[in-house]
Amino acid sequence: MKGFTEVVRSLLRGFKGLISLLTTIPVGYSSLQEAAYAFHLVPLVGLVEGLLIAIALYATLLLGVHGLIVGSLYLVAHVLLTGGIHLDGFADYSDVLGSRSSGSRAQAILKEPRRGSYAIIAMVLNMVLSMVSVHQLLSTPFFTTGLEGFLALVAVVSFVYVVSAESMFLTLSLAPPEPYEGMAKVFSVEASRLNSRLANVAVYTLTLALLSPPILVAMGFGGLALTLASALLAQALSVLFTLRDSMGRLGFANGDVAGFSYELTRVSSLTVLAVVLGWYLRV
Repeated sequence: MKGFTEVVRSLLRGFKGLISLLTTIPVGYSSLQEAAYAFHLVPLVGLVEGLLIAIALYATLLLGVHGLIVGSLYLVAHVLLTGGIHLDGFADYSDVLGSRSSGSRAQAILKEPRRGSYAIIAMVLNMVLSMVSVHQLLSTPFFTTGLEGFLALVAVVSFVYVVSAESMFLTLSLAPPEPYEGMAKVFSVEASRLNSRLANVAVYTLTLALLSPPILVAMGFGGLALTLASALLAQALSVLFTLRDSMGRLGFANGDVAGFSYELTRVSSLTVLAVVLGWYLRV
């Protein structure tokens, strides 16, 4: 029993470390090693992010905010909650992509503190797609019917953040770790362990199952199936692209690559969901 209690305490400390590292929520300090030990719980970090973002979005509905102002406020909430940590990696790796470099040249560009033109273009596209997609999602009647609509909004937004957080785990677990003592290396090592992968599959599956009932109630089986398929397809394509490209250019994945994977999944899943749910409403 003592051993089990200590494992639970270690996981709680690690989860607190993940929250502290990946968000701006003031939960206190845990070591990087403790956070890496609980890396398989990262879908739950996405669940927390999605819940808080959904509450902020629902508040804009209650206040009668319309148009792209909603999308702009979403971006503000996203940056405030995540501290821009993933956007930083997204911008860094976008410069590498745009340079078409590989090997030591690509690594040098990745570590360059200044933002290049490709990073700026990618960030603009990220922001525009995020704003328009959120505006389109909140324009559908699924999320405007009292408690049922609120729970559906929480579930859909949380789906986006859960699959985005999971993308980081998949990216770091499937690619070789960075060949130097960077911050992400300990996460890559932990994510590559069989026990960690199995635990992550269980946590990820249970989290998606938890989010499914509100969508089923608000949109029916067809809406739930489309939401699941759209988000998971966007995640799979984003992770595969990130892995293939980073392996070809760098030969490894680091924190910037993981951040790129997170943001690419978030934007692509938001965009696909906005299009698919809008189509589903019309048929």
